[in-house]
Amino acid sequence: MFRIIFWVFISVLITSMSSCSIEDDKVSDENAANVDEQLNVNWDLYDAYLASDLDSALFYMQKVREIAEQEDRKKWLANAYWGIAHVQNMKGLLGEATFNFLNAAKVFKEMGDLTGLANVYSNIGDVYSRVGDDKTAINFLTSAKDIFVYEGNNADKASIFRSLSIHFYRTGRYKEAEELLAVAEKAAIESKDYHWLGLVYNSLGIVHFKQKKYDAAQQYYRLTIQYADSLESGDWHKSLAYNNIGEAYFFEGRDDEAKEWLQKAILISKTGQPDLTLVQNSRNLLAQVYLKENNYQGAIALIEEGLQRFDSAVVDKSVHESLALINTALLKINEDADPSMYPEMNKMLVEYNQRLLDFNSKTSGADARLENISQQQAIQAAAEKYAYNQQLLKAAERNAKMKYAFLVPIFLLICALAYAYVAFRRNRHYKRLYSNIEQILNKSKALRHLPKN
Repeated sequence: MFRIIFWVFISVLITSMSSCSIEDDKVSDENAANVDEQLNVNWDLYDAYLASDLDSALFYMQKVREIAEQEDRKKWLANAYWGIAHVQNMKGLLGEATFNFLNAAKVFKEMGDLTGLANVYSNIGDVYSRVGDDKTAINFLTSAKDIFVYEGNNADKASIFRSLSIHFYRTGRYKEAEELLAVAEKAAIESKDYHWLGLVYNSLGIVHFKQKKYDAAQQYYRLTIQYADSLESGDWHKSLAYNNIGEAYFFEGRDDEAKEWLQKAILISKTGQPDLTLVQNSRNLLAQVYLKENNYQGAIALIEEGLQRFDSAVVDKSVHESLALINTALLKINEDADPSMYPEMNKMLVEYNQRLLDFNSKTSGADARLENISQQQAIQAAAEKYAYNQQLLKAAERNAKMKYAFLVPIFLLICALAYAYVAFRRNRHYKRLYSNIEQILNKSKALRHLPKN
């Protein structure tokens, strides 16, 4: 009877434990699903705002980082650091972007995600490139390249070799740039990635353009157009190539051909979401052709149409060039204008001069701020901050270990006391045993003659 009761009790206990375990697993799965949903929702909101509202995009990516840190989701955390850095890079906050890119690189490295690490190194290289630090940029891009050679796919290789080439042709090392682009071209062809293949050919065109080999440059630009036709949306690639072909003709002095290609570049930009700076460069080049033809009114109308698409707060080199060209056109009109038109012309000239002054004050204000802490200094400070944080982290880990170091001698002392106590008890036992034996020997007449030792 007792055995039956015992086994029934054990069965009930095991069943209850199993049900608790299943219930815990259900709760754990529900929590994980809830966390996944939160992460995905915030990431989708980040994507939705990235093109239109960078501040909102940054807010939602910071939410992703907070959740990922709380739930110890390493992959989400690495991507969140990357997403934050990407927005900061777009906003021109290069120091903050570098700091978060480095944090992303650290997490990717801890996870053993070499492809993610290489992508981050490439991004950091681009940041240093923006401030003209080609040496550091090349170091990071080379690190990315070394990983992609073994871990990346052909599209990754095409991307990184092209990025490296930009720094070489920017510094006049054209032969080395061409060698890198040859590797990038081969990788892009093998991957059948026409996006990167088109950009590789565009870069080869720029290398030849910078050496004033205009015919060779145009041949590569035309290849960019050819492969843009293979893309689902190749308008940006075409706009880039049209602009560059027009620029090559312009510097060759072939104004009619330049005008034709620049007009194509402007026309294609009127659909989709164009690169405003690229399109304004096309307008500025075409306006210079109009100025040569004494078509001053046409030049002003062309540039003004482009300026209306820029935010008034934007500080962009192409905008400065546009305002300067408008002033040049107005001065030319004023030279030959009827005296009755002078008041109107002077009014326009004053208006555009004021806009140019306002623009220059914005850029000079930016320059003044950069004198106090330049973008290069900000990036360097971010790198030092990251290194310092890593040192603090290691010190904290050492301190955590040292907190328990004092327990070691105490433990050893306790062991020694325990050993001494055991030895004392054992010796006392032996002494009592010897005493009993001696008493037996003394009491026994038959054994008294035996030695006691």
